[in-house]
Amino acid sequence: MDRREKPSHGYRSVHLIVKGTRWVEIQVRTALQHLWAELSEKLSDVIDPALKYGKGRDEALTVLQGTSLLINNQESNEKELSDKLRRASSEAGMMEIDRESIQSREALLTLLREMIGEWTKLAKEKK
Repeated sequence: MDRREKPSHGYRSVHLIVKGTRWVEIQVRTALQHLWAELSEKLSDVIDPALKYGKGRDEALTVLQGTSLLINNQESNEKELSDKLRRASSEAGMMEIDRESIQSREALLTLLREMIGEWTKLAKEKK
């Protein structure tokens, strides 16, 4: 099941169901998608478990949906840049495009980690 194009309440990933000696579900996520899932869990712990199912406080749902869209935009831009890199003819041009992509990704990763840290503190205080 591919939840990248049609996310479930902001959640994006690819789910694979594999049968070996037993059935196993494998969730394939990018680092950004994984951090979004962690943020969703923290908000659900602190605010309302219903957030994982698209219900609950509008403010929290807006944060999750907005963050999901930011991640989707970042990853779409990275794919576009990757396609351009493959077609680029000059080594210097490729280096500059790649550097821009890395800086943007790092900023988003840092922001998500900070948000998760803050909500983790709130979750501990709540207990």
